[in-house]
Amino acid sequence: MKTDDLIRALAEDAPSDTGPARNRALLLLAASSIIVAIVFVLLFNLRADLAGSGAWPTLRKLAVTLLLLGAGARGATLLMQPDARLRDALIWLAAPIAAILTLIGVDVALNGNANLGARAMGATALQCLASVSLLSLAPLAAFLYGLREGATTRPDIAGALAGVAAGGIAASLYALHCTDDGPLFVGVWYGLAIMLVGAAGWFAGRRILQW
Repeated sequence: MKTDDLIRALAEDAPSDTGPARNRALLLLAASSIIVAIVFVLLFNLRADLAGSGAWPTLRKLAVTLLLLGAGARGATLLMQPDARLRDALIWLAAPIAAILTLIGVDVALNGNANLGARAMGATALQCLASVSLLSLAPLAAFLYGLREGATTRPDIAGALAGVAAGGIAASLYALHCTDDGPLFVGVWYGLAIMLVGAAGWFAGRRILQW
């Protein structure tokens, strides 16, 4: 049997309504997020100026991280269907990518090209990378477990998108602590941390979501 014929056969045998399985996967993601939020509160302090001058920079970072969370979760759950189109799952990433590129463009337009390296490095690069990566682990594991109820034909991509969603959760929490607000810093270090989690999801998905 050809691959396309196998996918069509799987799609015909799959339940017409994947809503319950999708909802259970998202529920596991939400429940693990609550647990990680509790861990975050125990280990990290909220930035002191969160209710003042730090509010707008934090909201700006959250706009990007929450878009990543939504894009990853939406794309991963779409791929639970064996006949899902890869393009439909990946197109959701366009919004967070456009958001961070816009913020970087505005920052460069306003502040010029001076000290780009220092602006990208910030003061807490390694802490950001480690914190976001570690806080992502529980949501990634929970979400991958929930996605097993699907019948994805792209377990690698589904796993990577699960990693993006988990990374978005961790980065959103860390943004409440982080005082490095530059768009270049966010793009480089938040982005690198989420890509690492996405890579972990890619490899894990190939094993966990394979059928």
